[in-house]
Amino acid sequence: LVSLGHAHETLVDYVAVKVVYFDLRDDFVARLYYPSPRLSPLAGLVRQGEGLDAVMTGIAEELSDGGFEDLMWGVFEKVASLVIECAMRCCVGEGMGAIKREFVPSDANVVREDLKALVVYFVQQDEEEGVCHGLEPKVVKALCKRLDALASQVLLLPTDKLIEAYYTPSTKEVEDGSGGDVLCRSNIVGVLSKRGEKEAKDFVKEMRKKNKKAAT
Repeated sequence: LVSLGHAHETLVDYVAVKVVYFDLRDDFVARLYYPSPRLSPLAGLVRQGEGLDAVMTGIAEELSDGGFEDLMWGVFEKVASLVIECAMRCCVGEGMGAIKREFVPSDANVVREDLKALVVYFVQQDEEEGVCHGLEPKVVKALCKRLDALASQVLLLPTDKLIEAYYTPSTKEVEDGSGGDVLCRSNIVGVLSKRGEKEAKDFVKEMRKKNKKAAT
């Protein structure tokens, strides 16, 4: 039973990673939030008729017809989590195809609206009957919780407030996984690295210089 469970989890991970990071790489690695969230929001990629929808429809038809509905729901949930992971990395991480994205504080509202669109897409609730044809709302909302907190507590803050928070003694270096400490130094530097203001650029440059010196 343990081996079967592990095999199920491995297959779910394989299919979901293939969908998001390979089949739809142009969407979620290259296009997402480039050059900014306002010009290329996530909401435009998670709606019916787009590339993700076509791929997910194909997976649903193949797995449900074959009697593998548990695998199908597992893949759906994992794909949703990976899409959110891509958005998170665009907001605070490095990499993502080495594509330079630029954010301003008001983009936090775009990100939060994107998460609402993601919930709508993966839940697929019938407005008239109130029946959900996709994942359970609480499951998708739980996946969105960390990025929503990042948007409302970090992305939304102006540069001077983020720098002030960085130097506040009670600010943690990194998140501890509790979900209540997104305003940490690593996220602050990550957010400021996406801003075009001179104040933000100078701060990030100084922090990276200090980190490099401390590592040697």
